[in-house]
Amino acid sequence: MDSAHRKENLFDSFVAALVTPRSGDGDAALVGHQPPLAVLETAREGIVVLDAAGTPPDEVGRRAGRIVGGQQGGHLYLVVVGGGAELEPILKAVDRDAPDPRRLSMFHLDDAGRLDRLAGARSTAIERAARAAPSTPPLQVADVPALIARGRREREEAIHFAAQFRGRRPWATIALVAVCVLVFLLDSEVWKSRGRWGENFGEWVKAGEVWRLLSSAFPSRLM
Repeated sequence: MDSAHRKENLFDSFVAALVTPRSGDGDAALVGHQPPLAVLETAREGIVVLDAAGTPPDEVGRRAGRIVGGQQGGHLYLVVVGGGAELEPILKAVDRDAPDPRRLSMFHLDDAGRLDRLAGARSTAIERAARAAPSTPPLQVADVPALIARGRREREEAIHFAAQFRGRRPWATIALVAVCVLVFLLDSEVWKSRGRWGENFGEWVKAGEVWRLLSSAFPSRLM
């Protein structure tokens, strides 16, 4: 892949590398894909990928800040793809302003394909995907629904497996039910003024409301 083509498709090649099956590895499941954002998860990590190619640095910083500011628990791994060294101080400022920097890991995969860890813990999945991205065909839009469906099946199988252990609560199932109930209750208050709270609407996602890529998988309003 020549350098111009790699730069143009780096975001989709990196996402494709994250979800490409590899024997013995815990591959990431694609939860949502609405360029310039993609949301993925592994057994231990939630990963948000933000495409910065062709976007002014200040706007990249604003979008990253919205994603970090909307974090609702757990550890967030944010990967900004594209751009050059000019993004480093902007992204480090986003990390400093994070509500809880201890729960944030931030990476920058620049136009040259070099991955820098700017803050937080390492990620084997992210580092592996960064190495593989230059030789990985870009993710195709037509493949996204099947990949999301595959990820949903894998999560459901993991939930079912965990529930089989005697004496253990099915925490994942409880969490999913809680999310559905919470989304419904919140939606009952705000849907008139802002549309459905969990609706996957492209302009809101681009504005930083990244949770819509995940919340749209749950019933947001009983009709």
